[in-house]
Amino acid sequence: MSNTTKFKQLILLFGDFFILYLTLYWTLFLRYQALPDSNLWQSHLQIFTPIFIGWVIVFYIADFYNIHALKNSFEFNKKWGMVLGINTLLAIAVFYFLPNETGLTPKTNLLLFALNFGIFGFIWRRLYNIFLRQGEAQNKILLVGNGPVAEKIFNHINLN
Repeated sequence: MSNTTKFKQLILLFGDFFILYLTLYWTLFLRYQALPDSNLWQSHLQIFTPIFIGWVIVFYIADFYNIHALKNSFEFNKKWGMVLGINTLLAIAVFYFLPNETGLTPKTNLLLFALNFGIFGFIWRRLYNIFLRQGEAQNKILLVGNGPVAEKIFNHINLN
C-alpha cells in the first residue's frame, strides 16, 4: 500500500471522527435548544466515544476505508444504510446492556444522533468520494473499434 493511499485513508478516518463528534454536538444543540454546557458535553463524550470507536470498526469491516472500492453508487448507498443500521443497533446495545457510570441513558439523543449522522456522514462520504475521484483516471484504457458493442463497452466503462 502506497503512502498516498495511507494518507487518504487517514484523512477519511479523521474526517469520520470529526463528523461523529460534530454530529453529537449538533444533536445536543437540537435536543436542548441551546449550546451544550461542559457537563452535558463531557457526560455524552464519556458514553459516545467508545460507541464511536465501535462505529469506526464497523466501517472498517464494511470496507469503508478501502480507497480503491469507494465510489458514489447505488451499492454505496445501500451499504451506507446497512452499516448505519448496524451501528445504531450496536449503540442501543451499549446503552441497554452495559453499565453506565453517568446514569445517562440518552435514548432520544441516540435517535436524533443516528438520523443526523446518517445525513452528515453520508454527505461527508459522498464529497470525499467525489474529491477522491477527481483528476486523471488511475487506469487508462484504449478501446479500438466502433459499433454498438464498442459503444456499450464504452458506456459501461464510463459509468463504472
